[in-house]
Amino acid sequence: AGRTAALIGPNGSGKSTVCEVVAGLLDADGGRVRLGERLLDGPGGFVPAGRRGVALLSQSPGVFGRMSALDNVAFGPRCRRIGVRAARARARAELAAVGADHLADRRGSQLSGGQSARVALARALATDPALLVLDEPMAALDVTARAQMRALVARRTAEQGLTVLVVTHDILDVTALADDVIVLQEGRVAEYGSAAEVLTAPTSDFAARLTGTSVLTGTLEGDPASPALRLENGALVTGRPGEDWGRAAAGGPGLALVPPDAVALYPASEDGAVPHGSPRNTLTVTVTDLERSGALVTVSLRTEADQCLTAAVTAGAVAELGIKAERRLEAVVKAVQVRVLPAHSHQPNRQC
Repeated sequence: AGRTAALIGPNGSGKSTVCEVVAGLLDADGGRVRLGERLLDGPGGFVPAGRRGVALLSQSPGVFGRMSALDNVAFGPRCRRIGVRAARARARAELAAVGADHLADRRGSQLSGGQSARVALARALATDPALLVLDEPMAALDVTARAQMRALVARRTAEQGLTVLVVTHDILDVTALADDVIVLQEGRVAEYGSAAEVLTAPTSDFAARLTGTSVLTGTLEGDPASPALRLENGALVTGRPGEDWGRAAAGGPGLALVPPDAVALYPASEDGAVPHGSPRNTLTVTVTDLERSGALVTVSLRTEADQCLTAAVTAGAVAELGIKAERRLEAVVKAVQVRVLPAHSHQPNRQC
């Protein structure tokens, strides 16, 4: 209650299905849906969508084209048998709150995508939902409208203490809106934790890639105190244990999560010499791509084990090292910044 949870995961993992089950558009099929102390779906009954207190916004705003924006927003209160005058007063207040009061008399068919999204949000909030479900409502908006909508949702949820479930593929939505993060993979929860925990120390493949963390796959070696990962080509990557490494056994499949700022690049050495310093991993890599990312340059790399690694370096380093596509380099990674944890399979990750 009063928190925002982001539901993330690859396409087909079940995110929209969760939203439809929670909203009452799909039956839980033997499962349970509980909102606070209310059982909405499960043994003993099924509460219809219109009586759940759940407002669902999807990629399509669903604004009624023949109605004015004001009547669109008043529709929810009217369905709850609130009088016309009171419903319209509430609608005007909600339109003003989302910065769309000047659109009150405009028909839904005359609204732009960003305007429709604002009206749809106002319409949802006008019903005083116990839970607001946002199933990628900002995905179809342009960058400017998306940023405005994100700020609006953040402000309204903070002001009213709303309980929100937001489905997104955009890490900006997660960082700006979410208190907690749930990662779905193949219909199951693969990871759950506070937004800070998941974004700074992901334990699932999807969350790692979403945050720009490289995922190396191989076979676990060592022990919980000094874990390591043996790559396909025999290279050994040492690191610190993930939270659940202790449940894994050496010889089983594992992952090494490598944040891009942990990777330093050096010219390829003929003698294999490694720069001195704290414990490090050295991998021979080939540059596959470069992309500007703010003040830094993101360098995409391919290891000799045919897996993908990412480094974040300065433009000066790119020039000094002559970094370009097909350039062979040494990637040096501090072991303390590598997290080693068990995986579900031995299949190498080659998705750059």
